[in-house]
Amino acid sequence: MLTASCGSSGGGLRRPSSDRAINCPSAGSPLKYAGKFTPGEARNPADNLYITFVERRPTADEAAAVLQHCINTTVRTVRVDYELRATAWFNQEGPLPLPDGSATLNYDPKTGAIKSPSHRAAATPVVRTGYTIEVRTHKTPAPPHGSFVSLDVIFEKPPDVMEVMDVLVKEVIAAVAKQTPKVNTVAYPRTGSAGAQSQRPQIRGANGVFLSAQFDAKTGEIRDQDRKVIGSIR
Repeated sequence: MLTASCGSSGGGLRRPSSDRAINCPSAGSPLKYAGKFTPGEARNPADNLYITFVERRPTADEAAAVLQHCINTTVRTVRVDYELRATAWFNQEGPLPLPDGSATLNYDPKTGAIKSPSHRAAATPVVRTGYTIEVRTHKTPAPPHGSFVSLDVIFEKPPDVMEVMDVLVKEVIAAVAKQTPKVNTVAYPRTGSAGAQSQRPQIRGANGVFLSAQFDAKTGEIRDQDRKVIGSIR
């Protein structure tokens, strides 16, 4: 669980009545991203911070670090009245899972603490020959407040890229088959043994980009990390 103290937001800060761009570049970081603060209201008492990465999809650790940095910037920039839920996106893909499987980092304006929600725990791992699958269901903080599923496919030994992608598509199809209704589902390949995610690095392709397979519930398509269609579910 991540924790930090941001101090109390408020004071002389103004609270925007609509979306507000948040400029929170991180010194020395090669990542490119933009921030947007969306204020909540009494009937929907949650403030949201959306960090959208472009050009390169961040690792879970990178996304968490940027979210924490941008939360600190946000509470120094605008008045936060409600719990602030920060999510990371890569273009239209997201929310991206963080190192502990959470979909958000949450800032409590009453205590000044940042933490990840504890209810994002993974289901019991599924053991296959040569790899293990950990499934997590995440609640999306943005309207219409749906959900998405992430799969960590953990290989005992790094296989070749084609085998990795075949397994990802297979497991995405299997996961979606159990869903009613179908929801966005993304699979990430890792290598290593059971333990903390930091000890199970994601697998990269030949071009150095992290591999993934994502099912879009609207189109029925499964796309890889380069947005190429590699399968479909109808």
